[in-house]
Amino acid sequence: MQHLRISKFNIGLLLNNYHIYLYHFNDIILHHNNINVKFGIEGLDGYDTGENISFDNCLFGSSEYGFKLNFQAVKISFNNCSFDFNTKGAIWLHNLNNRIELNNCHIEGCSLTNSDITGLIGTDNSLSSIISKIYINNLWLVCSHGTFPLVGGKNLYASLNNIWETATENINSNDKNYLYAVTENSTITKIENCDINSRLLQDKLNLINHSI
Repeated sequence: MQHLRISKFNIGLLLNNYHIYLYHFNDIILHHNNINVKFGIEGLDGYDTGENISFDNCLFGSSEYGFKLNFQAVKISFNNCSFDFNTKGAIWLHNLNNRIELNNCHIEGCSLTNSDITGLIGTDNSLSSIISKIYINNLWLVCSHGTFPLVGGKNLYASLNNIWETATENINSNDKNYLYAVTENSTITKIENCDINSRLLQDKLNLINHSI
């Protein structure tokens, strides 16, 4: 699927629970939907779904959720995508045991409004102990403050490589550092080659097993 513009719906693009695999989306612009993309319908089991889904050169903007995943055992990659001004999270995982990859992406407008949000890429903290894995390589992050971590929530493994951050307001060093954090109840954190001016401080952020 390619070259689509979708806006002003409750759900811009809904991927159901059955026979969704090897799907590739290119040059899709989704904006001003309440949820730009929703994968999986709550309360329904899935079948034959989740293998190698990719979004290339796509925009997820001006929504509550940029991408909401209600499914498990899914592998999704986002390549050269932008997540801009999504007030409840760029990517939200309502189920676990997934692998999410972001390569050469952009996240902007991080002033989240939902007090339950755990991170710009986050999870529902009531989830089970099965781990989801988040791999981010080459990300440009433009945020207005550092209240929320880039990746946060229960039972996540995060590997962050080459993250650059630009703040649109004057924020203190602790807030800026926190943008890269994975919250303390996540399992493993690996952070490499990030902006040296935003070095993570374990004694202030309670990070687990990180390295720069």
